[in-house]
Amino acid sequence: MNDEMLIIKKNLPLMAGVMNVVPGETFYLKEAETLSVLQRRMPQSDLQKLLEVFNEVFSKKDGLSVADLKEAAVCYVKIKVLLEHEEDNFSPYSTRDLIKEYKAQKTKIANIIRLSEMNAMTAEEYAKERIEQTLEKNRAFMDSFDEEIAKVEKKLERMPALRNEEVTSSKEEPEEKAPDFPKKKAAGVLDRIGDVISSVKDRHETNEKLKDAEKQDALTKCKEIPFYDRTLSYTDVIDCKDIPAYSLLKRKNNVYFGLTKNIKKTGYDNSDQSLIELTEATEEFIQFMSVDLLDGEYELKPFSKKEKQGLVMYFDFMSGCFKKNIGITLTVQEYLNFKAYYNRLIRKMLELEEEGKEEYYRALILSDSYFSYMEAYDLICNDDADTVIANIIAEENESYIEDLDLILEHHIVDKDAKADLLELKQKIIGFHEKNLSEEKKEVPVKKPEVITQPLVGLGMYPQIGMPMMPMINQGMMQIVIQILDENREIVDEALYAGQNMQQAFFDYQNRNGFIKRIGFRNNGQDVFCMENMED
Repeated sequence: MNDEMLIIKKNLPLMAGVMNVVPGETFYLKEAETLSVLQRRMPQSDLQKLLEVFNEVFSKKDGLSVADLKEAAVCYVKIKVLLEHEEDNFSPYSTRDLIKEYKAQKTKIANIIRLSEMNAMTAEEYAKERIEQTLEKNRAFMDSFDEEIAKVEKKLERMPALRNEEVTSSKEEPEEKAPDFPKKKAAGVLDRIGDVISSVKDRHETNEKLKDAEKQDALTKCKEIPFYDRTLSYTDVIDCKDIPAYSLLKRKNNVYFGLTKNIKKTGYDNSDQSLIELTEATEEFIQFMSVDLLDGEYELKPFSKKEKQGLVMYFDFMSGCFKKNIGITLTVQEYLNFKAYYNRLIRKMLELEEEGKEEYYRALILSDSYFSYMEAYDLICNDDADTVIANIIAEENESYIEDLDLILEHHIVDKDAKADLLELKQKIIGFHEKNLSEEKKEVPVKKPEVITQPLVGLGMYPQIGMPMMPMINQGMMQIVIQILDENREIVDEALYAGQNMQQAFFDYQNRNGFIKRIGFRNNGQDVFCMENMED
């Protein structure tokens, strides 16, 4: 991905905001100028053309029409797909994925339309006009995406099927005729080749039978057998972390075990016949033999079935090595160190399993609650239960949070119901933060202080319950009220002149918000005197 694509990708979440613009409003980004300059410098491509069209929304100072928004939304979807594929121009693969993205966007918009239609039934007259504009825009989006899907499908019909091409080419290759040879020569050559193949095949079968017989005498699950050649040319050497006197050697797909001191630059010196081949060794076994998984460098996950089998093979082989070589090439201390490490490794494995099950069942409960809300408010979710659970655990939860935000915005008016839904949302967002709900309950709420002295310079006494105000330069003073969301981000702000303190406190007491606070702004600096969190 080049620098231009990285810049666009960084701004893509902000560009998605064009989907939420109400017809008649303007749309502007902080990085609008950067995107405009970038588009002019980019070489001509599908991405450059789409960015050029999208950037036109920034120049509409009189507000965007439905047609403008439709065009910008289509550009946004196409840019998103190109960036996901890291392409400047559409390929057959990214063209196919366009249909998937259009359908995903249609699902989101269908949910918004359904909620808006229901919200319009109970909305005040002044809000109905805005809701109708939003409905008009979203219905236009649906029609536009349907048209784009039809265009893409038609385009795909004219594109060659990649798989069919590959199958056809693979079928055509064997049809090449071999050159004709004189019959007498061909017969003689074939006879000789047949004899060679037969002898090689017989020798290979004999070796395999010998190996199978030797495996019967193996003492460990690695099914070790002797290596009889005097030297071995290896491709890789792997140190054994528990027993430095020994190393693993690899040649192609074969794994060997021998003394470290016998490893030379040209190969392994097997004149003492110390080398053995581990015929059943797996990559998981090699990992346990060579890597200290408990040194804090690795983020461990619950062991898979193959990893558990590799773990057992590791224990079995190491136990066999110590049994045979302790006091010769291995020491008692090395054996004790291995046992201690293996004990800790098993404890870690069981701990990871317990955490994995705990995470799964916690995610299952959250998933059930999410689906219950979606069904209760007649909304659609593209993912099945298993996918939702996996995404919650992986914290890939953006679409689910968006769905819950839609329900909060359009349906929830009861105070307790809002608290429950916000709690579910926070549990999904902070899935890996332990005791989130308990910590949230312990957030201290600053209580107002009762004062009896007059506020200097204002000529009035505060009502009981008003906070103590600091001494401030009255000439530049303003009263500020801020409303914050659960992430402590400002969602609303109001400013009052210093002499309008009574009105400011009246508004503060009657405003609703997850967190609300009031204070003074003096020379651009805010000093807050009281903060309340919604129960």
